[in-house]
Amino acid sequence: MNLKKLLNNLLKGRVPDKEKGEVEIHREVIERSPRQKFQYSDWLYNKKYVPYIKMLRDNYDLRKQDIEGTVRLHIFNSQASNGFYFTYSDIFGFENFIHLFEYFKDKVNDLDEYKVQSSHRSLSEINDLVKEKQVYYLKPRRDLNENERASQSFGNVHIEYVAINDIPSYVKLMANTYSDRSYQNAESFEELIDHVFYIDPDNIL
Repeated sequence: MNLKKLLNNLLKGRVPDKEKGEVEIHREVIERSPRQKFQYSDWLYNKKYVPYIKMLRDNYDLRKQDIEGTVRLHIFNSQASNGFYFTYSDIFGFENFIHLFEYFKDKVNDLDEYKVQSSHRSLSEINDLVKEKQVYYLKPRRDLNENERASQSFGNVHIEYVAINDIPSYVKLMANTYSDRSYQNAESFEELIDHVFYIDPDNIL
């Protein structure tokens, strides 16, 4: 174990036990530095996201047909949870990959009925590896009309970025719906997909 890892564990007052597997050594709210904010704003302004969103949309559609595309993308489908994740490859580059995580959060948050409920960045040890996980958790705004069932829109949306030893691993987006009778039925997950992958024709290079 290197000095940085040891100091992290001492500060947390926890010593990793390999028999227990993953041990969290640090957790904080996600806060971007001025430099990170500038880099992301530049990425958006110069429309650097366009080829990656187009590529992910194409690969998502192929995966629905059980066809392998250029990106390792996997789709989850169940009654209560729907989503997808895609793994890192050199086709993305480190900076683009973390920006895509931020981009998906912003796209969901752009929907009037959604807000960022919480966020966190954590570091964990798995044997000699360090796992970094960043998570945004977005919830629909609750309709206060007590005479009607509340809209759940697409449900709670969980967006996750994971890196191992500073190398990006995957980005995941999941929508988890309520079965509670106090909520209306959830909207189609495919409508959410259409929204997060939508590119204004004027922005197509």
